[in-house]
Amino acid sequence: MSDYPDVYGEYADENDEVERVRSFESFTPAPLPDGLQRDDPHRCSVTALKIAVRFNLTPVRGYALFRTPERNLAWLGHWWAVTEDGRVVDASWSETGVAYLGERIAVKREPSPEGGSVLSAHTLDGALIPDLGVYTHAPCLVAEELDRTRERTA
Repeated sequence: MSDYPDVYGEYADENDEVERVRSFESFTPAPLPDGLQRDDPHRCSVTALKIAVRFNLTPVRGYALFRTPERNLAWLGHWWAVTEDGRVVDASWSETGVAYLGERIAVKREPSPEGGSVLSAHTLDGALIPDLGVYTHAPCLVAEELDRTRERTA
């Protein structure tokens, strides 16, 4: 397990996460499409995978810039889905984020032995993502890189 208290899931260390962020794409914030209901905000990975399969979208793992109740901005680890043209479909939060940076993920749907199906997340080169966790709040160096990436891709 990571040494960082604000980690949900595991990442090697802050410097490794900075390197991963450097490869991220920028996605366009968009309102939630009509007819799509919001889901549990504490299960963003599950929500993103379900929506991706149901609506033929691509799930994304990364960070979203969120406006806090105090009107401050904070980068939060997050999952969402995107359309082919990069528009965000985020059914986890009550409001759309200000900015979204992340990596596209593949989702596989397989039959479950108990009936129904099971969803799993994979990198685009096919490696299973066994831990769907993300940093709750981006560590300082990661947030700085996210800000640079946002400026570069704006």
